[in-house]
Amino acid sequence: MTVADIDEGVLRERARRLLISGKLPGGDPAVSWAGSGRGEPCCVCQILVRPDEIGFDLSFRMPQREVELHMHSRCRIAWEQARASRAPS
Repeated sequence: MTVADIDEGVLRERARRLLISGKLPGGDPAVSWAGSGRGEPCCVCQILVRPDEIGFDLSFRMPQREVELHMHSRCRIAWEQARASRAPS
């Protein structure tokens, strides 16, 4: 299975649940960069980001540690949409 096999609505729902549970941060990353995947699992869909796919590495500075997350581009869009839907009006 690849991330392309997952419906966009399913990705958004996964991202939303991860945000609610605190497993994904709701804030902006301190640093973000994109490039070829390096075989790490995506923090949204848990499928490896392959070298032939665009992957995002996001670095967050938390109060007591720094966290680096890896995402497919589709999963990053789902995470951004989930974050935006939670933003106060």
